[in-house]
Amino acid sequence: MNKNRDVAFAIFKRETLSDQIVNQAINIGHLANRLESKFKYISVRRNFRKSMRIINLANQDTNDGDGMNLVFNDWLHSTCIDFIQSDAEFLLILDGSISLGANFESWLLKLTFDLPSSIQALSLCPVESDSNEIVSKAIEPIKTSLRVNQLGFIFTRQAAQKYIKTFDQSPSSDFTNLIRQSKITCCTLLEDSLNQPFYFLDILGSQNEYTNIYKDTKVEENLIQEKVFFQRESKIPKIEAFISHWFSTWDNIFEIEQACRGFGYETTVMNTTILEKPGWANSTPISFFRQFEFACKNFNLESDYLLFITADVKTDKWNEFFEYADRVLRLENVGTFSPTLTAATTDQGWQVPFLYFHNESTSKICFRNDIIVTYINRKVIEDFRNFLDYFNAHQATFNPVVGWGPDQIIRVSMYRLNLFSVRDRTFTFMHPWSNSYDTSVARIEMEKISKIAEEYFLGKNLASISEVENSIMRSANSDSYKALVDQIDRLEVTDL
Repeated sequence: MNKNRDVAFAIFKRETLSDQIVNQAINIGHLANRLESKFKYISVRRNFRKSMRIINLANQDTNDGDGMNLVFNDWLHSTCIDFIQSDAEFLLILDGSISLGANFESWLLKLTFDLPSSIQALSLCPVESDSNEIVSKAIEPIKTSLRVNQLGFIFTRQAAQKYIKTFDQSPSSDFTNLIRQSKITCCTLLEDSLNQPFYFLDILGSQNEYTNIYKDTKVEENLIQEKVFFQRESKIPKIEAFISHWFSTWDNIFEIEQACRGFGYETTVMNTTILEKPGWANSTPISFFRQFEFACKNFNLESDYLLFITADVKTDKWNEFFEYADRVLRLENVGTFSPTLTAATTDQGWQVPFLYFHNESTSKICFRNDIIVTYINRKVIEDFRNFLDYFNAHQATFNPVVGWGPDQIIRVSMYRLNLFSVRDRTFTFMHPWSNSYDTSVARIEMEKISKIAEEYFLGKNLASISEVENSIMRSANSDSYKALVDQIDRLEVTDL
């Protein structure tokens, strides 16, 4: 039995109040990285109530037209399509508030292996049963039910196919009604099951409170009526991609390279391994600092953005994201642009707070973007080249082994150039928690790099790193940030 192919999983990120945004992001990162070691990760784009996709579906909704619940149903519909196109037999759906027991994966594999073929959907988060009879041939007591709990459940391929067909024919915000109309055979774990998932009650409570407050909030009228194709007539941004590849990314590098080249990006693979490949930049130093230096110095300044990718990032949605970025990068004031990642300090908000965040918006303005999957404006690259010349000629220069620190210099450049760091919320790419370097070494090196950078800025009569960071923090929630996010919200980014 191939465990990686038997079960696919997806995690839905419901909106919370501001108190639990970071905690939910951390939990989702832990869930995704834990389960990805056993199961296939599915991540489809998540639409929002402001999106034309949801607005159009709401107009077809024969129920109450609740856009908030429609967002989940639409996401599940897309997730089911990806699941059907995979070779997995079961689809595990979890909410961002879920916590799993220590032996969940092995238990789930045994459960699905022995699950009677008559069961098409199983609530792992128990719901009320419609029968006193126990379903036979299961590894633990299971009873039939009339619905499934959307916080945690399993779909078989048959259930997914039925759900897709029903939603296609009659999109609805009523999840329970969709299950009923699909005639999916449902069962549930019992309330006293020792294997059911747990909840982080703070996250779940914040989700529910958000729903109670904002469920009936209407989308702004101008967003419904006005489709803004911002700068559609401007030239397509020219992108040059640089991919960082090392010994542990052999299973992923070719897919990323093919995606970049297939989309038309001029692409360079920075190969730090001893195995050389024609057409790659072989013998590139393993140091992240030197790899980023290589990318900056070899970047063609006739291009508009440098796309830097570390090859440990996984997704099958590269093409969709590139198409989305093609539109976002035509907007003014975008300095860096990144997707959401399952594990990154900037996504979890640790010491890098959000500058502008609004629920139901497709993007947010952040303090900085990690250079993991990041588009960087040409003007910023030009600035960083000048710093590199200064750094390499400095009497205290050294050869970084790891090389944390470029993001600090980038942040100063962007502030001076009036450019912003934008994080997309519709795509979430898999990125591992672990790293292959010593973080204590990385911190020491970052301090040395920062000290040289401070001298560089002083010599140019520019504000110091700390002064710029304080200025950025004082500008949180500024009108200019809101204006840029509103423009991105109005982009029609999908024809789905």
